Amino acid sequence: MNKKQKVYTALFFTPLVVGIAVVIVAWSAGGTQAAPAVEPRGIIIDYGITSLAPGQTARLNVVNIGNPNDIRARFTVEFDIYGTAPPEPDVPPCDGSAVFCMNNLRLLRRETAEVRLRPGEATSFTFTPRNGETFMAPCIRTGPETRLAPTLEIREAARTIFVPPIGFYGVDPSNPN
Repeated sequence: MNKKQKVYTALFFTPLVVGIAVVIVAWSAGGTQAAPAVEPRGIIIDYGITSLAPGQTARLNVVNIGNPNDIRARFTVEFDIYGTAPPEPDVPPCDGSAVFCMNNLRLLRRETAEVRLRPGEATSFTFTPRNGETFMAPCIRTGPETRLAPTLEIREAARTIFVPPIGFYGVDPSNPN
């Protein structure tokens, strides 16, 4: 056998041997099984903490922009309400005497509402702070198939003075839907 014939023989038999080995390994591995079903997770839309000055209110508007043939969307709206806690001893007070100061916040309460909207329907929630409630954190928790368009308005008297950008979208670990 000359050199050229050895090369052709090696080129023919090497893939053949590798192919047979792959078939044997795959055959001996047994049957395949379907992957376990993954539970869809809920979605959370979070605006973070927003401060309100005296006389200001926050309004959260939500529109269901889902398919008109879909059933009602079900979601939860939450307002976490915070008040200022006593300052730490080594932190400058927020009385205007220091360039930097820190507000410690304490969760005072959580207001929640369960909502069902048909596609095209909308709702709004207005938060008016009581005495000592200066910070709030609105949040929407929903299922994975729900398509909502929320906006948050900061209002003073009867007019909107600020509309922050859309909130953070993420997976809601507490909602298995």
